[in-house]
Amino acid sequence: MRVSFQCKLLVLACLAIAKAHSANWATEHTLAIGAYERGDYAAAEEHDRAALADAESFDRNDLRLEATLTNLGAVLQARGACCDAERLLSRALAIRETHFGEDSIETALGKNNLAAIWLQTGRVEEARKLQTEALVTAEKVLEPNDTELIPYLTLAALTERDALHYERAEELLKRARGLAESNVAVDPRRLMQVWRHLGSVYRAAGRFEEAEQAYKSLLSLSESRFGADTLDTANALTSLGSVLCDRKFFADARPYLSRAVDIFRQIHELGVPAFIVAVQTLASTELYLGRSRSAEQHDLLVIATLKNSQRVDRDALAVAYNNLGQVYAAQGRFKEADQATIQAKDIWIAIAGPENSKVAAAISNLGAINLQEHKYKQAAALYNESAGIDLKVAGPSSLVYARDLNRLGVLYNDQKHYPEAEEVLRKALEIDSNKLGPGSPVLAEPYLNLAASLHSQRRRDEALECYRRGIEIMTNAGQRDAPNMAVVLDRYSVLLREMKRWADAEEVSTEALGIRVREKVNGETYR
Repeated sequence: MRVSFQCKLLVLACLAIAKAHSANWATEHTLAIGAYERGDYAAAEEHDRAALADAESFDRNDLRLEATLTNLGAVLQARGACCDAERLLSRALAIRETHFGEDSIETALGKNNLAAIWLQTGRVEEARKLQTEALVTAEKVLEPNDTELIPYLTLAALTERDALHYERAEELLKRARGLAESNVAVDPRRLMQVWRHLGSVYRAAGRFEEAEQAYKSLLSLSESRFGADTLDTANALTSLGSVLCDRKFFADARPYLSRAVDIFRQIHELGVPAFIVAVQTLASTELYLGRSRSAEQHDLLVIATLKNSQRVDRDALAVAYNNLGQVYAAQGRFKEADQATIQAKDIWIAIAGPENSKVAAAISNLGAINLQEHKYKQAAALYNESAGIDLKVAGPSSLVYARDLNRLGVLYNDQKHYPEAEEVLRKALEIDSNKLGPGSPVLAEPYLNLAASLHSQRRRDEALECYRRGIEIMTNAGQRDAPNMAVVLDRYSVLLREMKRWADAEEVSTEALGIRVREKVNGETYR
């Protein structure tokens, strides 16, 4: 059979194109890996997409295509584009199954990668099933001290965390940490992953001090290995700032969060979910520190960013509206506060139905707005509705239920129902103390509210002790100069005068005046 000269040329041209695609793929693939390893995820995505354009011309089960799909999926996951990542990792898993078989370690890793995406997007049961299959295979194939076990152990820990099995999650992550520390010189990113997840487990369990230490280790490793101005470092700063806010160390959290936001802007990563979290947390910090105008600007930036994104994160949008409602309430703009908070509540109901803790939080905030307007009947109904949801969903020993009891205590104090206030505030203190420890900054608010109730009942010695305890906790948390401390000190000085402790009362009043002067100089108001 004779082949025409034109056909020979066509064959040669196709071979040349294939070789060109192969060479281009290798170049882009190598550049993508280098960018990912140094934490430049935007560049990694650009090179991975270029590599994928070439790899799509290969056989549909070519392992180069699988490697590109896996790498691009990992980059998109790091940048928060989980839906796109899921599609890519599903294709990669199918190739692995075809090449290596169902029970291979290569397929186990593909399953683990996909399960991680499912867990991140809320498909918890599917993620748990797939992750369990992957871990069973990995532990059969790999030696117990093999560092390749790390991703399987960390994902297993996250599924345990989401099932509220915190001790088991901690156990798995400590095992993973031991393996990662033995190989940190070769692969520091795995140890960073372990520290990040260990911090999330401690934070979910209310062990905030241990979470803070985990995030500080994460930040130190990120800065030393990848630099001060990378996405990894910005994420670590956001996590550390967030847990400091959990501990009510707002003044300490602010510089970490501000720096994180600056890095996100510097590296043009304004579309990643972590940027939204950083700005939202910074806004809440600014509000607590009395900078309500700055908080408003941050919340409005988040809302605009989310609305302009290709895929609107409805949960993040609801959080932004909820936070904006609190800002407006602090500024006395109650109608706008009500509207923003209702928007948040409606979004959360649309996402997960009316009975969940996020809806309860929005309802509780609506109650707080009504309380500020002295609409006691409406506030009571809303607070009780919120408490009912949290009691059903989270249980009688949960921190969210303690929050509801604390707010009911404030309402009862305002209505002069002091015995009822004392009862719910003592219960809130008991829950918070058992969950967080007796020195947690969270306890300051219920202590001070209980002090006000006891003071109104003329039980001055008991009130004095509660004031001392609340002020001591705030001082230890670095909140001695916080704007709301002036109000606390004013009430404390009144009690001291009633007890004829004139010198102490004068000293406390002078300190309150100093806080207000500094607040005025800063040009902010706090209501």
